[in-house]
Formats: sequence, C-alpha cells, structure tokens
Amino acid sequence: INWRPKQKETLKAAIEAIESGYNNVLIDAPVGFGKTIVNYKIAEYLNREYGHEAFYTTPQIALIEQIERDPLIGNRVRVIKGRENYPCLADRRYTAASGKCRRDRRYKCILQCMYKVEKVKAMMHWISVMSFAYLIYDRYVPEEYSFGRRELIIVDEADDIESWAEEFGSFRFRVSNEFKDIDDVIGWAEISLKNTKQKIAEYEAMPYLDDDDLKEYENLKKYEIKLTNFLSHVSRDKDNWVFEKKDDKLVVKPVRVGEILYDLLWSRAMIRVCSSGTIIDRAMFCKTTGLRLEDTFMIKVGSIFPVENRPVIYCPIAKMTKELRADNAEAIADAVVKIVEKHAGMRGICHAHCYEIAELIAKKVMNSEILRKRGIRVGVHDENNRKDVFNKFLNGEIDFLISVGFNRGIDLKYDLARYQIIVRVPYPDISDIRVRELWINRKAWNWARYQAIKNIVQAYGRIVRAEDDWGITYIIDESFGHLFRYKSQMPKYFVEAVKEVSSLDEVEICPRCGRLVEKDEKMCPRCGECVGGADEVERVCRVGRQNE
Repeated sequence: INWRPKQKETLKAAIEAIESGYNNVLIDAPVGFGKTIVNYKIAEYLNREYGHEAFYTTPQIALIEQIERDPLIGNRVRVIKGRENYPCLADRRYTAASGKCRRDRRYKCILQCMYKVEKVKAMMHWISVMSFAYLIYDRYVPEEYSFGRRELIIVDEADDIESWAEEFGSFRFRVSNEFKDIDDVIGWAEISLKNTKQKIAEYEAMPYLDDDDLKEYENLKKYEIKLTNFLSHVSRDKDNWVFEKKDDKLVVKPVRVGEILYDLLWSRAMIRVCSSGTIIDRAMFCKTTGLRLEDTFMIKVGSIFPVENRPVIYCPIAKMTKELRADNAEAIADAVVKIVEKHAGMRGICHAHCYEIAELIAKKVMNSEILRKRGIRVGVHDENNRKDVFNKFLNGEIDFLISVGFNRGIDLKYDLARYQIIVRVPYPDISDIRVRELWINRKAWNWARYQAIKNIVQAYGRIVRAEDDWGITYIIDESFGHLFRYKSQMPKYFVEAVKEVSSLDEVEICPRCGRLVEKDEKMCPRCGECVGGADEVERVCRVGRQNE
C-alpha cells in the first residue's frame, strides 16, 4: 500500500482506541483521505489478532461497486447485493428476485441459484460487504438464512444513517380513517398488520404468482415489516412518534431514531467503526444515532488538499428563506449568471436545494442573452429526468447544471466541474412532519444547525477530489452569514477556505486558466509568470494565448 498522508496515523489511533476499551470509533475524514482502505485495515487487524468477523456496510450502492473494483481489497472481501442483482438461471428473463422458484411454489430448482451461492460465500467469509438496507432487512429473514451477529460492524459514509433509519421507521398508507391521536394510529396499525398477514398467507397458498401477484406479495412483506417495527417501538415510547393525515394519505415517522438503529444495526456487533467526511460533532452524532457518548472515540482528520485549491467565496446576495425566495430569486439568478459568465469555458453545477428554487433560477439563467452569446449550454432537471440530465452533464453535453439532490454522493473531479454555486443554505425541510416536530415543537436548534452544516460541507466536497484538483465554491445565500457565526462547529479545513466578499466584482478569475486570482498575491496561481494586478494578469494571459 502506498499510504496517503494521515492514513497510517488514523489506523493506529483507531486500533488503539478499540484495544483500550472503546466500543465505537468515529473517523471524520474529508474527500481524498481514503477511508475505505483504512476501514478495511482496521477490520483485517482485528481479524488477524482476535479472530473478529466484520460487516462492512454503507448507505451508498455506488460505494459498494467501488469496493468491488478496488484493486487492493476487491478480491479480499465478499460482496452481497439484493436478489434483483443476480440472474435467474432457470429463466433468464428474470432475476433471482422474480425467478421461477419465487413464482411457482411447485417448482424445485435443480440449478445453483446465483444469489444463494453468493450469500453463502458472504456468510462464510470473515468480512462481508453489503448495503445498509440489505443488513437491516437481513434481520427479518429466517435465522438459518441470516448473517446474525458479528464482532465488528463498519459503516462507511455514516453521516446519512439518521435519515436512512428515519426512512426505514416511517410509513405512508392511503387510508379513509381519521386519527385524533397516536392511540388511534396504533389501533389502525394493529388491524392493518393482521389483515396484511392474512393477505400474505393467501398469496403463499397460491400455486403460482404472476408479475402483479409477485409485486403485491413483496409489497405486503415490506408493509408487514414496517408495521411490525412501528408497533414494537411505539409500545415503548408513544411520544417518539408523529403522524399527519393529508387528503387520503397517512404519514407516520419516528422523531428520534437511535432506538431503531440499535435494534437494526448497532446490536449486530459489539464494536462499531463509523467513517464519513461530515460526522463533524461527536456528541451530536451519538445523540442522533443512539450511540453511547462515553463509549465513543472520535478521530478528526484535516484536509490533505492545499487550501488555495479549494476556496469558498461567500457573497451575501440575498436571503433564500421560504418567505423571501420569490422576492429575491431574481437577484440570486442574476448573481448565478454573473458567476457562470466569469467561468465561461469551464463546467459548473448549481445546488438549488429544492425544485421550486431550481425553477425560479432556471427561468432567468436559461434565457440569459449573455450566456447564450458565450455558447454556454445550461441544463435543469425535474424529479423524473434527473438521472438522464445529470448523465448529459457528465458526458459534456451540458456546461452548467442547475440541480437538486446532487450535493452528496457524486464525484465531479477535475474538469467535470471547476466551480459550484450553493444558492440556499440547506437547512432541513420544514414541510416535513419530523423536521417540524424537532425544530419547531421541540426547539432542537442545534440539530437543525448540525444538519445544515453537514449538508453544506457535503456539497463543498463534490468538486475538489484530489491533491492536484482545484475548484471554487460560491455561497450566495445571505443566511450563511448567520450559520458561519457557529464556525467553531464546522470542520477547520472548511472554515480556513472561506473568504467573504461584498460583491462578485471583487472575485478575479484568471481568463487563461480559470483559477482564483488573489489581489494581494498579484499572481495567477496556475500561470506562474503572470504577475501584477488583475489587469496585468489578464493582459499577460491574453498575450500567452496569442503566442500559443
């Protein structure tokens, strides 16, 4: 292994913490650190020295595929995915999730099921890699087919497990009933669970299931798990659940998810290692995920990327709170046009936070005569075509993308994106019943602020992905000024990169290489020989282009 900076020190610190008695180790390390190999080496050491077996899990399917391709550890782990990822050998029109043995109760498969073979291999191996969702649902399969407990569980990209646990604990049903309190919801859920089990038994008694039957059967099994989970936990603490009825839809959600996470995840192992670039705060992470603070050790790793390669420009254009966004959308959109114009010839992305804001900005940006004359191709997506439009951006068919929901889990390294714009501080969505309960009713200001910081730092990490990579992040929502008052709660590597300007005119971009030119430096960091003020830099770069 060619160790990257700080990897060996982090590995040593994690092992020492575990051997000194800590049950939980948190590794807070930014993009480019290489968390996966450190996680694996922790597990390898504990297996070699103590015989510990491990789960390696992550909410992100893309990371599992990345581990499979990893030349260092891909052939040292066993990956198991959901049934739908394996073909049915008896009928190749289907996957193992909908194959012949799943449809025809009388059929006895004489072939080796690829899914079952891979699951057995994963169960027999000392380290098994699977999605967070897979490990959760594994708890509900018959004992002889379950992974059971192991000594170690590693959760990679752990910053998002609160929302995953919330989603698993929540359910939505179309109902005609009216509910005055949680007791009414419990009564309805008990009857619904009984009816669901009865319908499942009817499907299991059918000799053959067609496509619609199988789909309905699988949905009923999920309903059964959701209702069972709700009734199990609500009996312990009714105050931990909120509900609302809108039109004919009932939505039920847990407020605190720590107990759910313990039952489904933490109880599966005695040692837990959680890594992410945005764990940020040990106490808040433990509080939101149900880990015991006194049993938890945290390792903070700073950025290994030069700060001049990853600047954050904060320019307070206008507030984009819900009550002001319609009035301020035009000023924000004008600022977006100005930034895109500055970076003509480079690709960039705008994080709009919600589709309403994306639409408001897109109207102005896509009709900009300035950008049209410069030949800048602007794209925006909706809920239905987001994947297709994003792929066009990756393929170079779009120069500037106005996006929603791409502030985490994407890799825009090098020329894929040299700048990004955050037009709204991503606080939790107050239209969500759980967010309202925590933030408004229970006054959980620290929780809301923690979520906003996590989201903004996640977005920050999308475009600078390596030591020799570079890119500029713009934040133009005036609300960031209030959030930045709590910079002691933010990662130091983020805080050190923030530079506030009163106007975008103060931001100088080298017209030759696109890098940020600091006025006091009087030198383009990329061109090297371009000295003097901004005008001189532009002149020298222009001469350089002519000479080329």
